[in-house]
Amino acid sequence: MERLVRGIILVVGAAAVGPGWFLYHLARVGGHSHEQLLRVLPWVLVPVLLVVSYAFVDRETGPIVVAAFTVSSLVSVLYFVKKGASIERWQETLAQSDILEVDKMPGQLFEEHLGVVFSCLGYSVTRTRVTGDYGADLVLDGAEGRVVVQAKRYSKSVGVKAVQEVKAAMSVYGASHGMVVTNSYFTRQAIELASKNSIELRDRNWLVPTMAKVARSRRSQ
Repeated sequence: MERLVRGIILVVGAAAVGPGWFLYHLARVGGHSHEQLLRVLPWVLVPVLLVVSYAFVDRETGPIVVAAFTVSSLVSVLYFVKKGASIERWQETLAQSDILEVDKMPGQLFEEHLGVVFSCLGYSVTRTRVTGDYGADLVLDGAEGRVVVQAKRYSKSVGVKAVQEVKAAMSVYGASHGMVVTNSYFTRQAIELASKNSIELRDRNWLVPTMAKVARSRRSQ
């Protein structure tokens, strides 16, 4: 019974290899990053090490576990092939968005770039002064009212400070909405604080398709 339980645990672990490899690939395609890769890496390495170790320690049930591992790997390949088209579309979207160029931009150039993006989305855009901006880099006026935006061109996750600053900027600029936009992602604490204060967070997963959409629209004009 004990061997059976161990075998089941290892089969489940082996089955995690497929999604692990897929997530690893998505993380690399997304352009980021050590943080994502470190989160995904255990899903890939731990099951492999467990299966190999078990096969050597228990030669009676080891072959069964190795067989399960092989099956799960084949399933992961089929899953990967099925998802291949969506990955190719995502790669095309990445290329159209120029996100890798954005990743290299200085902060002020990123603000200008976002201004163009929001202008193409139908907003009237005003850039605030470089210093003493009270936490807002852009002021947007649109159908839903005034929105203050803080732009964060980061190589790491954006924390709570950006949320706090844009919340304060709302009253200064008479805005009804606040937003933080980044080429990266947000920490869990930032997401929780933004949710409690009705601040919109726009991360890389929003920025890439939005920039690609704007690029396609400008080319068609």
